Amino acid sequence: MDKTNPKKELVRRILESSPDIKKLQGWNQNASKVKSSLIFEEAAKQIAKKKLEIQQLTEENQKQSYQLEKLQTYFSKRNEKNEKLTKRKTDLEAQYKALYEENKRQYEKREQELRGIEERNQEIREEIDNVTEERENQLKEADLRIQKLMQIADKALLQTREEKEARLKYQRSISTLYHLEGEVKKMELITEKQKKKLSILMDLLEASRDHLSRSIDQKTQLLNQTSEAAEKMCELCEKTLKEEQEFYEERDYDMMHTPPYIQVKRRPRK
Repeated sequence: MDKTNPKKELVRRILESSPDIKKLQGWNQNASKVKSSLIFEEAAKQIAKKKLEIQQLTEENQKQSYQLEKLQTYFSKRNEKNEKLTKRKTDLEAQYKALYEENKRQYEKREQELRGIEERNQEIREEIDNVTEERENQLKEADLRIQKLMQIADKALLQTREEKEARLKYQRSISTLYHLEGEVKKMELITEKQKKKLSILMDLLEASRDHLSRSIDQKTQLLNQTSEAAEKMCELCEKTLKEEQEFYEERDYDMMHTPPYIQVKRRPRK
């Protein structure tokens, strides 16, 4: 046996120190055979161990392959889900933009309507002012007409008084001026005409006064109706503005009426 080889020397020592091998008949003669058998047995064990390790590694590799396939499937599904989410995000952005544009159009339309209402209110106020001014002018004209009619009535009364005085004077002088019968009749005719004229003037004054009273009442009623309509319109406009202000101040978000039914922040009012 070559002592220079450590492995062979180790095998030799093991064989020499083993009591089971010493019991064999002719162990020294069959030492080389025993050593070969032990080497083959050890090699078989190593091979079996290696096969077991290889089998374990194969199983581990299969497990890792299965895990890798699962991970690949998971990432594939995850990528599909990410693509769907990306597409969904794009759709939501488009829907949000469309909703934003629609809200913007509605807001601008509402502002235009409010401006129209304000302009209409201004026109109504101007019309009310014009009607009020016209009514005041009509009242002034009516006062002037009444004053003129009163002056005419005063003149008529004064003329009647003068006629009465003249008639009294005539009656006083009739006893002495009976021969002036023609003049008396003439004065009577004049007096009668003056009475008729005075009666006509009084009737005209009464008719003018009644007509003026009715006209003033109609104008007053029309002005009151116009004022009430203007007040109602102003109240309606103020109520509309208040309700709109309360609607915008009620909350900062609105729920979408279409999927995905998310809350969208309102545009701040200027």
